[in-house]
Amino acid sequence: MNAREEAARRVASDDRKDFEFASRGFICTRAEPVIKHDSGRPAFDLSAYKFLESEAPESANPSLWRQAQILTKHGLFKVMDGIYQVRGFDVSTVSFFDAGAGWIVVDPLTTVEVARAALELVNANVGERPVLAVSDSHSHVDHYGGVSGVTNAADDESGKVKII
Repeated sequence: MNAREEAARRVASDDRKDFEFASRGFICTRAEPVIKHDSGRPAFDLSAYKFLESEAPESANPSLWRQAQILTKHGLFKVMDGIYQVRGFDVSTVSFFDAGAGWIVVDPLTTVEVARAALELVNANVGERPVLAVSDSHSHVDHYGGVSGVTNAADDESGKVKII
């Protein structure tokens, strides 16, 4: 049995538990899959991975195909009371902590457009709140690149929003 056949055999015996785990807490996603720049050009297209809904082609490792299917579940998720995440809007995940008077945003994605879309999704479905603070867990761009989508320089300079 070759490596692809072995991977296919393992995927065939999949109990779908990982898919259930990946969907846990799912609230909703955007109705419009294309997140646009202010100019109207596409910034990110959530439907770009729709091809993964089919079976893995012979040219793909079925185990990697399955993993990609799990990872491309996108939208707003409730992690627990007061903690929400938006996943799949780019290569990273943004978290929103309800601090009572507003959101503490952790790791605001890679670009302004996807971060703004994530904030809009959480505000529309959990409740409109101001951003109080933004925390970047570390210096990779997927953890801070979208900061201007959830706040602006004036709010940072005035202290209205804390950058941590």
